Amino acid sequence: MTTIGQIYQAMDEMAPFRRAESWDNSGLLLGEKNRPVERVVLALDATIPVVEEAARLGADLLLTHHPVIFHPLKKIPSSSVVARLIQKNIGVISAHTNLDLAQDGVNDQLALALGLCDITGFTAQEKEYYYKLEVLVPQVYLQDMLSALIHAGAGTVPGGAPSSYISKGVSRFHNGQQPVGSEEMVVESCIEVSVARDKLPGVLAAMKMVHPYEHPVFELYENQGIYEGYSLGRMGRLPEPASPEAFAQHVKKRLGCTGVRLGHGDKTIVTVAVCGGSGGSLVEAAIASGADALVTSEIKHDQYLSAAQNGLVVIDAGHHSTEAVVLAPIMRKLQKEFPEVTFSLAHSSQEVFTCI
Repeated sequence: MTTIGQIYQAMDEMAPFRRAESWDNSGLLLGEKNRPVERVVLALDATIPVVEEAARLGADLLLTHHPVIFHPLKKIPSSSVVARLIQKNIGVISAHTNLDLAQDGVNDQLALALGLCDITGFTAQEKEYYYKLEVLVPQVYLQDMLSALIHAGAGTVPGGAPSSYISKGVSRFHNGQQPVGSEEMVVESCIEVSVARDKLPGVLAAMKMVHPYEHPVFELYENQGIYEGYSLGRMGRLPEPASPEAFAQHVKKRLGCTGVRLGHGDKTIVTVAVCGGSGGSLVEAAIASGADALVTSEIKHDQYLSAAQNGLVVIDAGHHSTEAVVLAPIMRKLQKEFPEVTFSLAHSSQEVFTCI
């Protein structure tokens, strides 16, 4: 039987919750990890209509992009979304800024939905450094230890195959009560492996379980030579150049928007930067990246002015339309991993306003 905890773990592997912004509230927000799950509904927001739809479907879990609990709650009225979820016994996992940053997350899916090629990040890259683990083990335990470390996820680097470095030497043990020169000497191997941050607890547990000593001798430190990089926005290239008006119509069609807002500009568009949701703060980054256009939502007046002054075409395609593109790919991944669970998209999940 699949549990909420297993769904959470799958989402954590797709979009690590540890990378969420400090002001965010992503994670398991309602429910217990050990609760069985038979049906999951996905939506951008946990609105009353979405909750009622999930309840009609008999859902055990609601998976949302925007956190159902964002600000601290001082009271929970019986008519509120949180109260309804509790009454209906529906758990909630919210993956917000961690999903914006993730590979194949919101911004990758937005770039793909617009048909962009050669997709890369365009905002400042964040780095999550790997760790280097060095552990001494008696020679006869070498293979057992190495197998345990690799099985737990050690010895890999971004884009590379599992690897390790092994050296051999003699360790000298002195208990402090024997004369100097009467130390015990043991032939030992030093295993050096790189470990991703999320694999570290499991790797250390495996090392301690296999090691013959009660207190293993090991060193652990951050390795700033190996890291995983991630960034918020994405940038890509259109297969064919387009005018601002033609590209705006392309965005509207591809995202299914009822309408878009087009900032002033008359340059031919080839390179496009994207940021799902509220991305007006990335106007300057898009300009610095050399993009011809930025597709996002909730652009402020001063941001439109800055874009126009610097030759950047800005298209506001709406918060919902620029983020909803991620829901179906997530659903397909989860359905493949958990075939015994029924996943569906909430039909009640929609933009809160309409362009007419």
